[in-house]
Amino acid sequence: MMNKPTRVIPVVGVGMLLGPMLVAADQDCPHSADCQSPVQSGSADSRPVQTGSESKGENGRSPSRGGCIVDLKPGDAGLFAHSVQSSGRLRRWFELEAATIGIQYVFVKNGLGVVTANRQQYQIALRGRVKLDAKGRFSINAGVFTGPSFMAGFNNTGLGAGQAQGAVYLKHLYLSVAPVDGIEIQYGGLNIWHDESTDITGYGYSGYVIGERASIKRPRELFFDDISIFYGYAGDFNTPNVIRRADHLSQSNFHRFILRKDIGARAWVSADYAFQSGVPTWREAVRVRTPELRAIDTIHAEVYEISGIHSGRGFAAYMEKAIHPKLVLGGGYADIDRLLLNSDRYGRGKRLFLTAKIPISGALSVLVFATQAADRASTNVPEQRIDIGLYYNALDLLSKKRRF
Repeated sequence: MMNKPTRVIPVVGVGMLLGPMLVAADQDCPHSADCQSPVQSGSADSRPVQTGSESKGENGRSPSRGGCIVDLKPGDAGLFAHSVQSSGRLRRWFELEAATIGIQYVFVKNGLGVVTANRQQYQIALRGRVKLDAKGRFSINAGVFTGPSFMAGFNNTGLGAGQAQGAVYLKHLYLSVAPVDGIEIQYGGLNIWHDESTDITGYGYSGYVIGERASIKRPRELFFDDISIFYGYAGDFNTPNVIRRADHLSQSNFHRFILRKDIGARAWVSADYAFQSGVPTWREAVRVRTPELRAIDTIHAEVYEISGIHSGRGFAAYMEKAIHPKLVLGGGYADIDRLLLNSDRYGRGKRLFLTAKIPISGALSVLVFATQAADRASTNVPEQRIDIGLYYNALDLLSKKRRF
């Protein structure tokens, strides 16, 4: 681990250098669709400034834009039909961006035939921001979640194996500044952004980091639809409370650079480079909408390569199909060569996995996940796993009552 004095200059400096150069273009068409990224223009929320939670798909990629079940994150509104946006009484100052609760059953058996998990869990996910100005260019963002660690997004109910857990944690707390459309700078306790890579080969969706981040979405001037830079600290994997991790703002062991490009309305590609605790990792991913195939709506593939003394690589491939408005099925194959900071659903080794999404109503949805190891080389890792979850979108009700 590298301990260095905190430096806001690397990321903030990029925004300051590029900001004046892009202001002129912003003045020509301040709010036209051409000046917005495709993600922004397709957002259900029409506010002119796109915050980090929207820009990086924390609410999930819309199904019409190639979203998949494997993209869904804690509190992800992509589980549900889009809520009607209201001009609630609190919306001028406060925006609640996600409010979901869920309950799931988890069964895990390892290669020795030992059942290592047989329990019921619950999830709470709240995410929002306080706007410091009317347009929301300056805001304080926060996220409160269940899950006692970097990898955990759920608490145990006490039913089945494991003691009941009642704590919820302030995992994210950061300042966001968007000086012009298409540029955003964040500082504090952050979520980990994902591009086209998922938590199969990338980082677990419940993960968190401390540091500074800049996002630039000006494809007309810079070709890429999204250029993101992070500089900070990844660690404290059993300390989810952001306040207790705040001292690491003076340290740095994690740098990450992301490039993403939309290829028309049918394909999306991304590449990122991460340097964590001295270990360099490259990731690439591609997603293609394929309605002409009839049997497959979306094809997704992602790979990672780790350089250095302990080099290695892995990949995942996934396909998804909407069988019926009330049933979406997916399946894939993953080969992960080592323990990563990815989702615990995808352990080390070769495995097949299946997914299903069953929308019950606009605010209620069921998710099913199952995996089966394709090799027995590592008997101490999960060989079989089943997750069955029921999720409710409380934000839908609050929006209808014009609270937010």
